[in-house]
Amino acid sequence: MTTITIKPTPTDTVIAEMLGTRTGISILDSGGAYGRHWQLNAGKTVADWLNEPRVTVDPKWGDVTLSVFHHLSEQLTYCKELDVQFTVYAATQEDTYYTQDIESWLELIGGTVDYSVNSYNGESNLSQVIQYTAFTLGDVSGYVALQIHQGADVRGGYTAPRIFTMHDEWGLVSESMSINCTEDRTHYLDTTGGGEWSDHLGGYHETPYSLRERAKERGLESGIACPDEECKGLLTA
Repeated sequence: MTTITIKPTPTDTVIAEMLGTRTGISILDSGGAYGRHWQLNAGKTVADWLNEPRVTVDPKWGDVTLSVFHHLSEQLTYCKELDVQFTVYAATQEDTYYTQDIESWLELIGGTVDYSVNSYNGESNLSQVIQYTAFTLGDVSGYVALQIHQGADVRGGYTAPRIFTMHDEWGLVSESMSINCTEDRTHYLDTTGGGEWSDHLGGYHETPYSLRERAKERGLESGIACPDEECKGLLTA
């Protein structure tokens, strides 16, 4: 893989810090001593995350994954002033959950909760689960208190919330990505939101999994077939 030197933004740096955060070991975890995201991410620098592929394809199983680092970096901007305020406030709270801290902090500063999302509860292609509370402060909406799941069992192992602004109201939900044909790059399959896939033919009936089965029918041990019946190419990131 070619390494590209890119100067990280403050947003890149904070997200990389979150992805390196140790969230301990939960009684809910399975898989033995290892396998938690904070263990799998150990030692990665912000440069490593910047050079990680945005989209990866598993040709054996038909899985298509969107890098949580790149997705968050594209959709968010770090809000240092509010983040410092919340971090200081949360440190004063005892015997509370982070979600309770967010709500009580917003009440204190005059903010209102717009909605809360855990990506595990819907269709998502992200490499890690994210959980966030979107909120409005004064007349300004689009703030978000973000947590990243760093454990094994999704019921626990989340980072402390960090505060960002969203570039688009539903940008975190819209997990936009495409995979293209090796034979003809104008042939593609794409999705927004981790749900329904569409192709260059205007169809919505194919998914990476169904096209993986088509590749098997062609006698291929691995690969995701191009949705074009006349094309013998495979889809890749």
